[in-house]
Amino acid sequence: WRDVGRLADDPDQPYDERLQTFAKAGFKLAAGVPFDTNGYQGMVIYFGNPHAEKEKLRHPANSKFMSNAAQLIGCAAAIQGITEEVKQFREEVADGNWKRLKTKLMMMVRIGGSLGNAARAKEEADRTGRPGINNQSLSQRLLQTSYRFKLTTKEVLCRAKDRLKSRLSRWTKKIRGGSAGIPPRFSYRQCLWTFVGVTTTLTALSRINLWIESESDRRLHLILAPMGSLTTLQYNLSAAPASQPRNTIFAQ
Repeated sequence: WRDVGRLADDPDQPYDERLQTFAKAGFKLAAGVPFDTNGYQGMVIYFGNPHAEKEKLRHPANSKFMSNAAQLIGCAAAIQGITEEVKQFREEVADGNWKRLKTKLMMMVRIGGSLGNAARAKEEADRTGRPGINNQSLSQRLLQTSYRFKLTTKEVLCRAKDRLKSRLSRWTKKIRGGSAGIPPRFSYRQCLWTFVGVTTTLTALSRINLWIESESDRRLHLILAPMGSLTTLQYNLSAAPASQPRNTIFAQ
């Protein structure tokens, strides 16, 4: 169980409008229970009574009930996605059947038209005693083929242009941070505390570094480049994962 108000005011967390709304609405306690239903993953958020005892909220029976309920809710959510996929699959099948039927009908019409033209040409040849002449010359056929090729090429280029615009739009939105807002700025008190803490710590480390250099004839050093950013994290973003003691000690 986490405090919604502290999460909303945490400067290390990205700004989230829904979280801020929950905090303003008076929701105090929240717990997230993940679920995984055949690869469909998500999380169910539970809100608790702020006046309830923490022992009751964290009781194993209550935790087991929340976990099983989250799996049940995950099943209901997963079947919604599968239903949409089945609906889309049926639409694709119907569209494919219609395209195949349309192709067959067009072939039948073209074959029937060709046979009718051949019959009329034969009748004309029998009546006039001269062989039938095709109305369309070779140059006209070439012009029609060239025109169709231009239309197909233009359509392909338009589709590629639309895809490129869509990708550039998503990429630009991702660079700007997506839908996450700008986190709130630090107060003057936090800035002053960070400045004093970083200055004092780096001064002490510098003095220790000089003593180590003098004792080792400048063969050993203590100051490292990442220590500046490390001390800033320690005093400014103490809740960040990189500021925790385990990451701090083992990283350096």
